[in-house]
Amino acid sequence: AIIATMLASGIRRSEVTNITLEDYNTRNGQLNIQAGKGNKQRTAYINTESRQIIRKWLNVRGTEAGPLFNPVTKSNSIQCRKISSQSIYGIIRKRAEQAKIEPCRPHDLRRTFVTHLLEAGIDINTARQLAGHSDIQTTARYDLRDEKSQKRALRRLQSL
Repeated sequence: AIIATMLASGIRRSEVTNITLEDYNTRNGQLNIQAGKGNKQRTAYINTESRQIIRKWLNVRGTEAGPLFNPVTKSNSIQCRKISSQSIYGIIRKRAEQAKIEPCRPHDLRRTFVTHLLEAGIDINTARQLAGHSDIQTTARYDLRDEKSQKRALRRLQSL
């Protein structure tokens, strides 16, 4: 559920740790980020597929107030406190190993989110807003599209 949330919304790992159940609207997937970078508040949105994954987590977690994501012990009991930033790092690293893909860090999910937006034709300013960046140059550095996509863009431009 944490990975689905991060990939669907582009939120930072520190933002994930601070989300409470009250910050998440299960009906429309709206996340109210209360303590973003620089203590800025913002809104993020979760797509339908990721909301289904979060719903499954909530079926296990329960609906009592508190952090949206909690640590789970080795004996599968859910602790009544927020998950740590380091735990999120460990979860993502472990899942990358299990998937037999290159090592992955939490910020890679953020870069992937921005890249997917740009690949979908979303303009860079909207991507900047969705990522919570104040500077559009930061968003541009998150663009992981390769040279092939740049050449495709030029071909499209020439055909206009």
